[in-house]
Amino acid sequence: WNTRSAGLAIYSTGDAVHTHFFHLPFSLPEFVVISQHFYVKPLLPILQHADRFFVLALSQNAITLYRFCENSSESPKTILLPNTPQSVLTMPQHEDLNAQRHARTHTRSSVGGSQTIHSHGVGDINHKTELLRYFLDVSEGVQVALHNEHAPLVLAGVDDEVTRFRQVNTYPHTLAQSISGNPELYTTDVLRQLSGPLLAARRQNEIHDALAHYKSVSNTPRVTRSFKDIVRAAHEGRIATLFVAGDVETWGRFNPQAYQVQSRLVRLPGDDGLISLAGEFTLRHRGDVFVLPKAQVPHGASMAAILRY
Repeated sequence: WNTRSAGLAIYSTGDAVHTHFFHLPFSLPEFVVISQHFYVKPLLPILQHADRFFVLALSQNAITLYRFCENSSESPKTILLPNTPQSVLTMPQHEDLNAQRHARTHTRSSVGGSQTIHSHGVGDINHKTELLRYFLDVSEGVQVALHNEHAPLVLAGVDDEVTRFRQVNTYPHTLAQSISGNPELYTTDVLRQLSGPLLAARRQNEIHDALAHYKSVSNTPRVTRSFKDIVRAAHEGRIATLFVAGDVETWGRFNPQAYQVQSRLVRLPGDDGLISLAGEFTLRHRGDVFVLPKAQVPHGASMAAILRY
């Protein structure tokens, strides 16, 4: 236990079959909730980021796509890239390029007779063309393998090759920063370790961009910090982005049939955490949830939301 994680969350419907354990990378207060809904607020930061990320180890000699569980020390899984060459050398060659590769010399006529000119540029150009075509095949394989994914992708490779891959890459959740160096020299533990700061920076950028977007639409009907309106809108799937205070909770009941929200500061038996409930509903409808200190939530509210409509 001491080496596995810092926190433990247990969810149960009352029998062993439907009991689930979550080992968390952060500590939790000792806390028990018995209600109609699971209290998921402590898990919101992990649920928002799907608890996984991918690393594409990119080189001319080998291509490997790994899936890591971010908050687990278990070994990464290697993801198959369909119809993708594993190196530049195993790529099907275009006949014209193959012929040009060997055409490093040519002869031209001159006043003094025939002169042989040695050219070192043609092979380099051909290699760059083949490398770009190779990375295009890799990009298509990644897109097929991750077509239903929203988890971040970290690129690992020599800077020049990563730059060329970005020219043809179509996976929309690729991080702007990458792991620099030959990935063939890195163990998966090193790849996980080097990915950590990049993922943390990405989250900070996401928070910054989301807060900036809230500010840009703050004088329109697309934003609300009304507690009851947020719970209702989250249940209906109308919330695009939800900011919640991680250091407070509001207790009460939500009746979706009567469309009623009852909130109170004092927790009564059977009450749900309404902030937790709003976060759960938002994630179920593929909205974004950002857990912040209350002072960083817009207007210092317990919750604030950008609505889809």
